Amino acid sequence: MKARLFLQLFIFIILLVFWNLLYYLVDFQKNNYFDALSEFPMIVFSYEETEVDSLQQELNTFSFIRRIEKDDEQQVVQNLVDQYELNNADEIVQKYSLPNVLKIYFKGDLLGVSQKKTLLTALESFGKNIEWKYNDKYWFHYWRKIQLLDKIRDNLKYFLIFIFFFVIFLRIRLENKNDHFWKIFQAAGGNYFQRRKIFLLQSFFLIVFSIGLKIVIFYSLEYYRYADFLNFKQNRLYLGLYLYEGVTLFAANLICGAVLWKKL
Repeated sequence: MKARLFLQLFIFIILLVFWNLLYYLVDFQKNNYFDALSEFPMIVFSYEETEVDSLQQELNTFSFIRRIEKDDEQQVVQNLVDQYELNNADEIVQKYSLPNVLKIYFKGDLLGVSQKKTLLTALESFGKNIEWKYNDKYWFHYWRKIQLLDKIRDNLKYFLIFIFFFVIFLRIRLENKNDHFWKIFQAAGGNYFQRRKIFLLQSFFLIVFSIGLKIVIFYSLEYYRYADFLNFKQNRLYLGLYLYEGVTLFAANLICGAVLWKKL
């Protein structure tokens, strides 16, 4: 019986590790896409510095904006001098009128369609005094991938449903294989309720150790830097996964107990 118990434990851990890794990898890739969106700014420019200051003050109230960098005319000139190694900066200032520039960096995980509309409404309210450039194709490229990952993540719940039914099937099947042993045990004068006690203890053992050993595996991977990029310790998402797994295994074992109760 011990061999069958540890076989179940091994199978449960493999299933939970696989399910968790799918979640971790989807979440990790989503964060990469959010980071890519966060590093790509919108450029706003205007020759009216007061307009730029007013716009910056308004944009600072938007929760989906990570930071705003302002370059006035002198800073724009200095950037050109530094970038192209120009020596005639004064001549450039006298010959050309350069705009004031705002670089708007977004929080990638908060920049959705409605947030973009809110931002465009704010920009358009300043009329022709403000112009802006943003690569919408770049944003749409990553946002479409993020939406695809969201769909994949939503469908991962079906794998947990598979685990639920698989646990029921495996536990009932292996418990039925113990019928011969328990018949001999009871015929020899053994306690009639011993089988029920063992079943409940095994159920508790499988639930606790399946989740516990899986957590140990993941934290060990991060501790020895085999998978520290997945950030197991700090991501609260994983705490929710542990709860779902615990409820799933508990419910499956509860149903097994109900099905086998007359036999236990």
